[in-house]
Amino acid sequence: MIALSRNPDRDLPSLFARALAGRRIDLEGGKPTEVHLYTALATCWRNSSETAYTLLSELRRLQATSLGENNYDQGTVPQALRALIYAATEAFDLYRQTIPNRLEGGRGRSEVRLIRAYQASVKRLRDPVSQMCNLMKHQYREIVTGRIVSQVTGEATFVYRINVAHSGVQVPDRDVHREGGFASVERTLHEIVHGLLRADAKAGELISALSDNYSLAVELKGLSGLGLVGVLDGLGDRTPIVAYSEPGLFDGVQVLAEQILLTRVSARKIAEPTIRTIQITVDEAAPSVQVFL
Repeated sequence: MIALSRNPDRDLPSLFARALAGRRIDLEGGKPTEVHLYTALATCWRNSSETAYTLLSELRRLQATSLGENNYDQGTVPQALRALIYAATEAFDLYRQTIPNRLEGGRGRSEVRLIRAYQASVKRLRDPVSQMCNLMKHQYREIVTGRIVSQVTGEATFVYRINVAHSGVQVPDRDVHREGGFASVERTLHEIVHGLLRADAKAGELISALSDNYSLAVELKGLSGLGLVGVLDGLGDRTPIVAYSEPGLFDGVQVLAEQILLTRVSARKIAEPTIRTIQITVDEAAPSVQVFL
C-alpha cells in the first residue's frame, strides 16, 4: 500500500517532480532539442486526467439511469474508455521509456541496474493497458459494452470487452480476457488510475536513489497537481460494483479526507441471477455474436 497526501487544492502532486526539486540531475540525457520532461509529464497527465473524468462522468450517468429491460444506451462509454486507454498508454510510455532514457546516460553499472529494475516494474503496470491500446490501434479490435442487472437486488454493473471476430463470430479477445469474457468499467478505471499513480511514485523513488550528475540544480517546480480532484472524489463516493464472476479485490484507489491510498480495493459483487444486455454492431463478415456469459 502507498499513501499519497493531497495538497491544499485536494489534488495530488507528482512525486517524480517533487523528488527532482533542487537535485543536480541531467534531464536532457544528451538530447537538448527534445521536449522537456516536465512538459511531457504535464501533457500526459492532462490527457489522462481529462479522459478519466470523462469516462467516470459517463459511467455515473449510466448508473443514474433507470434499469428498464429495453433502455440500455451505452452513450459514449466505448469512446471514453478507448480515449483513456490511449492516454494512459502514452503516460506509461513516458515513465517506462522516456524518463529512463533521459536518466541513464553516463551512469555506472549499479545505477543502470536500478533504472532497469524500475523499467521492469513500470512495464508490469503498463502491459495490460498497452495491450488493449495496441490491439485496438493495429489489430482492428473494438470495445463492446453491456449491462448486468441483478434480479435479486436490482443493482447493476456496466461491463465491456475487447471484441474480435473469428470465423464470422464476434467474441471476447482471449489475449485480454483470459478469465471470463468481460471486465467492469469501474474496476478498469480504478486499475488504470492506480497504475499511473504507482508509476509516478516509483519514478520519484528512482530519483531519490540516483546520484547527482549535473552542474546545475533543477529549479523548475513541475506540476502543482495531476488534475485528478474530480476523478478521485468521484471514485471515492461509492463502493465499486462488479460482476459475480470478477475478482472481488483488485488494485485501485481508496479515497480518504487527506490521503489517497494505492491499495487492494474491495468491490461488491452483483448477485445472481442476472439480466444481461449487450450493445454491439454486427457486419456482414461477422454477423454472429457470442454474448456475455
